[in-house]
Amino acid sequence: MLVLKGVVIGIANIIPGVSGGTMALVLGIYERLIDALHKMGPRTARELLSALSFSSHGIARAKRELQRIDFAFLTWIGIGAALAILLTAKLMDYLILNQHEPTFAFFCGLILVSIAFPWRMRKGKLTPACIVTLAIATILALLLSMGTIGPQQADKARQKLAIKEQKAMEQTATGTPSITRLDHSPKRLLYMAMSGAIAISAMILPGVSGSFIALLLGVYFDILRAISERDLLILAAFGIGCAIGIIIFSRLLSYVLTRWHDPTMTFLIGLMIGSLYGLWPFRDFEMVGDEKVYTSLRIPALDSAFWVALTAFVVGAILILPFLKFEKKKEIATLNKLDAA
Repeated sequence: MLVLKGVVIGIANIIPGVSGGTMALVLGIYERLIDALHKMGPRTARELLSALSFSSHGIARAKRELQRIDFAFLTWIGIGAALAILLTAKLMDYLILNQHEPTFAFFCGLILVSIAFPWRMRKGKLTPACIVTLAIATILALLLSMGTIGPQQADKARQKLAIKEQKAMEQTATGTPSITRLDHSPKRLLYMAMSGAIAISAMILPGVSGSFIALLLGVYFDILRAISERDLLILAAFGIGCAIGIIIFSRLLSYVLTRWHDPTMTFLIGLMIGSLYGLWPFRDFEMVGDEKVYTSLRIPALDSAFWVALTAFVVGAILILPFLKFEKKKEIATLNKLDAA
């Protein structure tokens, strides 16, 4: 059952707009999951390393630590999530590349309705501080999204293509096979690790999608491709970042939520609102080699493609509604318990 629950969480984590934290909440394992993740830290590393002494005392210490952090529970959930991601990554990659308009319209529907989760998690009224953080986050997300669309992107793609063609010519001259790979430069790997640390922290917040954060940071498609191509270097960098994020950033985020809960939630809402610009499905593009580069957004014509995209948008929006209903029931049940107490 834990593996199956992990599969559900894994599928949620790979779809922008669907929150793995929400799925964990719906499945009744959210509090146990967060408790186990928060227990992990330097002590865990120290106790597990004691097993390398191969002494009975060191092995016993390691076993006690694994029990303390609920390692068996985390392992089964992790296996299920990993299976789901491996099985669905190629499908998502195909849909994004070959069915861009309906896929991104589906994402827009998911994210637009998902805004209700962090909005309902606010504890008070919309204060001036909340309005400021909402505006800052929205503008920040818009600027990040605008940086991925425009004529300059085609220029960058042409420069990259010229470099690749030059390398291909050199490899052909030396008899080395030419393989197009993801960027493995130290700068890109470091950015992947940082993105992993930030994206994984979204897991502790129901209503906030880790894939949405990865999409906002511009690494979502690279991760999908890395999973499909078994690019271990990219996956290792992202995975190390995720591990660091679980240990450090999740604690920081929990502290911020405790200290400034409502401004933090409105900041997350602003990110979600601003990201919709970058997910607008109707775009003009330019082919640079075999790469499709989006140069501008456009207003769609009322053709068959528009109606297919609109249908996908509605499906994405409707998909979130049962979870909103569940959250409402859970909130009412909690209030009833407090009233009874």
